[in-house]
Amino acid sequence: MELKRYDQEEFERRLYAVTSGNLSFEEAFPDISQEAKDFIAYGTTKVEWENNDGGDKRIPLIYDRPN
Repeated sequence: MELKRYDQEEFERRLYAVTSGNLSFEEAFPDISQEAKDFIAYGTTKVEWENNDGGDKRIPLIYDRPN
């Protein structure tokens, strides 16, 4: 996964701008891959998600949608 390295302060500033509604994810992180954006949003990669059964407690994520 390609992810431009932000220092912690810069990353948190950008993420706060997203969560507060001031910027879209694409505006705050224009230079990172969709895979990296999904990891930030969901805390897991597509491969990890597909390998985790989760049983009845599994929460549907974007990865569950057909392409």
